[in-house]
Amino acid sequence: MRYGVIAALAAGTAFLIVQTRRREQELQRAEQRLRDAVEAIPGGFMLFDADDRLVHINHNDSSLPPVGSDFARTGDTFETILRRTIAAGRIPEAAADPDAWVAARLRRHRTEAGNTLLRVGGRVVEVIERPTQEGGVVTLRFDVTERERVFEAERLARTAADAANRAKSEFLSRMSHELRTPLNAIIGFAQILTLDRPGALTPDQKENSELILNSGQHLLNLVNEVLDLAGIEAGRLKLSPERVAVADVVSLALATMKPVAEKAGVTLTAGSDNPGAVRADLQRLRQILLNLLSNAIKYNRKGGSVSIGAGPSGSASLRISVSDTGQGIAPEREAQLFEPFQRLGAEHTTVEGVGIGLALSKKLVEAMGGEIGYTTKPGEGSTFWFDLPAETGAPAVDVSMPLPEPVRAKAGGYSVLYVEDNPTNLRLMAQLLHALPGVALFSAPSGTLGIDLAIAHQPDIVVLDLNLPGMSGYDVLQRFKALPEMRDTPVIALTAAAMPADVARGTAAGFFRYLTKPLDVPTFLAAVDVALATTQDRRTGGTVRL
Repeated sequence: MRYGVIAALAAGTAFLIVQTRRREQELQRAEQRLRDAVEAIPGGFMLFDADDRLVHINHNDSSLPPVGSDFARTGDTFETILRRTIAAGRIPEAAADPDAWVAARLRRHRTEAGNTLLRVGGRVVEVIERPTQEGGVVTLRFDVTERERVFEAERLARTAADAANRAKSEFLSRMSHELRTPLNAIIGFAQILTLDRPGALTPDQKENSELILNSGQHLLNLVNEVLDLAGIEAGRLKLSPERVAVADVVSLALATMKPVAEKAGVTLTAGSDNPGAVRADLQRLRQILLNLLSNAIKYNRKGGSVSIGAGPSGSASLRISVSDTGQGIAPEREAQLFEPFQRLGAEHTTVEGVGIGLALSKKLVEAMGGEIGYTTKPGEGSTFWFDLPAETGAPAVDVSMPLPEPVRAKAGGYSVLYVEDNPTNLRLMAQLLHALPGVALFSAPSGTLGIDLAIAHQPDIVVLDLNLPGMSGYDVLQRFKALPEMRDTPVIALTAAAMPADVARGTAAGFFRYLTKPLDVPTFLAAVDVALATTQDRRTGGTVRL
């Protein structure tokens, strides 16, 4: 029996030995797999224990700058490796103050799980550090030189593009200002000549004045469209989407274009009474519709017709269409239809235009999340349509926005200070206000003189140009706000600075109204009327001082 026990013990011991060896072999294989995995990392790997001593480093790491196999040895602390590497001149950015650099690097190494970029000898190494459960740190290092070169190239390209856009914006702003300044005189004086004053003009003179006014307005529309198109291409288009009732926009467009259609001998009609609403920028939607209507009328025939239709297009869109009975579009011209400055042969006719409207409309529709297209039959006519996102919910905004009758402005009996350095613009304002009863006009060609005149005369309204010699209109406005006798006086900006950024800045500065040149007489008088109402409400008895 004793021999049996011994045999059993021997067999058990042999089994345990075999099991132990098997586990040791499995452990060795697991360790080898781990080492193989670490070596297979496409970058450097370093493992530090809880005492911040190097436990393991893979072969890839030993070849990555700035460390190298000569500077990182098993058992070294992280700080020792850093200082050894700095002493060898491998980290130029640490040369000025090695102690400070090491202290900052150690703080990041021990307290932050983050990424660090090191630039060494033209190479860029990204260091990624993560804590281990036992209090050590795993450090991964990758050569990201090519990635950083791509990033830098992209950054330089963005910088160059931003600089080009800024230069383009500045050019457009200057061009807008320079074009609007002479147009202010052309359109402004033409409006004064066409005012309904019995006996002021002969029939021929009145007709000539209307031709000047129409041509000036046409040139202004062209300037606006060119600037809009350039602004979109420069990425400066700003939209204010809202719920807009299509019927209201169509009604207003019909009222605007009806006189144009009648003059051209074209019938203008609309279809659906209540097609629904879309989500769009109100002003841009009106602009698109007016562009399409203008083209449909211009390129129509005498006795022809133009119709506007609207209705659902799929489950989430609403389509607005403009159909005409013109000559249609020749197949060989269709590819150029939405290209800027392409008139598809109309440049050889008497029809006015430069071929911007359709290109601008396409960009505006797409910017509002829509789509534009057309159908055409040569010799029979065309239909241009655009889809916009349908909108449901709250009532639509009122798009008619009629200007109130300027009763107070036309009644006269008030004083105006006009600060403007352009003699032609001063003369235009003088003639406009001279036609109104009892309006006293004070004028100043500079901001400093304007402030002196304001203090001396305390006008009811100030009209202020922004581009003044010496001090800008913004500086003058701030001085007015600081003067007790002027801080409540309405100040209306009247300027050729009409770019969206200019308007936003003027509105934020606190102008009572921000009006752009060329001067639109009804809009200006409406602003004066509201300003007078504001002034009179603050004064006892509602009287106006001359």
